[in-house]
Amino acid sequence: MLLDKLQGHIDTLSEGSISPDIYITGDLNYPSIDWMNGTGSKESTEGQDLLEFLCRNFLTQVVAVPTRGDNILDLVFTNVPRYVTEVKVTPTTLSDHNLVQVQLGFNMINPASQGITPTDPHSFRAVNYHNADFDSLSSELSEVDWIALWALCEEDLDSFLELLRLTVLQLTLKHSPKKESREEVKSRRRRGNRHIYVLKRKRRKLNTRIRALQQATPGSNKIPKLQEEVSLLCYNIQEGIVKKLNKKEKNAVEAIRKNPKYFFSYAKRFQKTKSTIPVLRDGYGNLVADPTTKAEILQGQYLKVFSDPEKADLEECMRSPGLPQGLQKGFSELDFTRDDIIQALKELDPYSAGPDDEIPARILSSCKNELALPLTMFWNKSFGTGKIPEVLKTQFITPIFKGGDRTDPANYRPVSLTSHIMKTFERVMRTNLVQHLEENQLISRNQHGFRKRGAV
Repeated sequence: MLLDKLQGHIDTLSEGSISPDIYITGDLNYPSIDWMNGTGSKESTEGQDLLEFLCRNFLTQVVAVPTRGDNILDLVFTNVPRYVTEVKVTPTTLSDHNLVQVQLGFNMINPASQGITPTDPHSFRAVNYHNADFDSLSSELSEVDWIALWALCEEDLDSFLELLRLTVLQLTLKHSPKKESREEVKSRRRRGNRHIYVLKRKRRKLNTRIRALQQATPGSNKIPKLQEEVSLLCYNIQEGIVKKLNKKEKNAVEAIRKNPKYFFSYAKRFQKTKSTIPVLRDGYGNLVADPTTKAEILQGQYLKVFSDPEKADLEECMRSPGLPQGLQKGFSELDFTRDDIIQALKELDPYSAGPDDEIPARILSSCKNELALPLTMFWNKSFGTGKIPEVLKTQFITPIFKGGDRTDPANYRPVSLTSHIMKTFERVMRTNLVQHLEENQLISRNQHGFRKRGAV
């Protein structure tokens, strides 16, 4: 009877959604179920009914520590276990059962309002540039008089960089299809889920008839038949949901190598919050959810392990064993050629992420021949004057969870999102610098890693 009532509530919640977030807690006496393996004794029909109920509604039991004696009796079920940040089981003097505390990655009672930031219609994010008409885009870029624009900016690096970005942006917006609006996406998804909604309405009506018959004529022979129909509908609903999810996951997995962003955007749809770090513990052990405070905690953690290159003892490094001594050859002259830039742009991953307001890697790599000239002029001027625009030196740090306790800031490693245009400079510099070091034997013979020849 309890499971039937729970199923009725879940059916009601599922009316407007395929998969609502479900949390069920209680002191449930099912010692016959092995929660570590998700199996139960066949002799216990109640245990089997519970396991079937969990399977039917995609529920997971998240308490993994005994709550009374050697048994896990106080249970927490949810269909979104990824939102469970921490589960603590501690003794208490108030009961012979242990106290179970579940920490979620968001406030389910009073969730923070997350306004949807509208997409700027005059930005790269407003269009699907991966499906752009690159032939037309490349053709128009080849007609741009970059030398005249360079003179118009009076060879000012910041002005020319912004003019380059705006020129590429204007042509990208012209030759790329617009992205679907949120309303269009929702409408398309509703059309695709219509058959599941129909099945749920039928199940809800049958459950209403069953409850009415149980109150009016408990012994009616219609009840078993209706219950059988409900079970069949539950199976069809479950199969429909699984089939749809499997199709989406298959498309996402198949796109990993060709378009990894599609896979990650699909995975992010299931996130409750935009933040990848729901809560962190500060130095006093308190849980912190404020974004600014969390950023400060991570900054403090990263500063502990940061190595300042300006503090390196270069003279000591030059006296390293195996390094030739007395060499005075320097590295001060370098000309960026068009071929150097083309090769550097060719090596860019077209699906790598970068700052939102910068030219995407896909555009740079697909139009490398047309953009090589302005970038060559730009970097030759930059290298000659020793100046780099501040916008190219700005990095966006993304913390990536490594494993372990999600509330521990030490379990997040920093990953920097840097400018793709800056990467072309770094690639050309690295190629020429390594060549200079190799030709002049300035690399220790004991250095074997990260070298083209003799690497281990």
